[in-house]
Amino acid sequence: MKVLVGITASVVLSATASGDILWFNISADGWAPFLDQVADYGYAEQSATDFGSLSDFGITGIDGPVDENTSNAIFNPGDIPFDLAFDSNLNPFGQGGPAGRGPGGNGLVGVGPSGGFGNPSNALAANYFVDSFDIFATNEGGFRAIAFNALSLLGTDSVDLTAYDENEDALGSFGGSAPAGGNWYGAVMTPDQPSIFRMNLYDTGEGAEGVMDVITYVPAPGAIALFGLAGLAGSRRRRS
Repeated sequence: MKVLVGITASVVLSATASGDILWFNISADGWAPFLDQVADYGYAEQSATDFGSLSDFGITGIDGPVDENTSNAIFNPGDIPFDLAFDSNLNPFGQGGPAGRGPGGNGLVGVGPSGGFGNPSNALAANYFVDSFDIFATNEGGFRAIAFNALSLLGTDSVDLTAYDENEDALGSFGGSAPAGGNWYGAVMTPDQPSIFRMNLYDTGEGAEGVMDVITYVPAPGAIALFGLAGLAGSRRRRS
């Protein structure tokens, strides 16, 4: 499938049986709608991943998954935040969960600006023999919101996006442009619905899809306290 070896308001409510998710095309509409929604729900930034802060990846095939403990040709321990892991996936969009994750050997590829594919920053992508790219939550509660700079190299310059909860139930889908220069997307869960534990990116045109940046959001400490008080008040009302 892959070609690398190295080895208008864009806010859409997707209501499913599993939950309610708001999608944002941040590159098209700016950061304000996304960040305003994040703030309205009491979420705060937990981590930010900028692969551009690392040495140029060149074109380097690597084993997946990768996380905060990974040490290989492009990552050192701590380069990836504690709450994130990345892997390739042998199943295309909408056709399976973690059981389809990549085979390990060069299932991922790091592509730097020097690779000549037009990406302005380092990108981590699914390699040529896998079907899609996964962002995983490794923290206990998952993500309440996530933003990521998506791209697809030598494909259709577009991606289908699907978010999943911890039980691998789909929370909703979205899609759009993902050129080599990148396109920022965001997803926000409503407070009463499940968290995001996996985000799948898939280019149906056989491109090498991936990300250059990822930002995760969780409930702010004050918001957690308020939710706890609200639950306590509710339980007291039920007992009265």
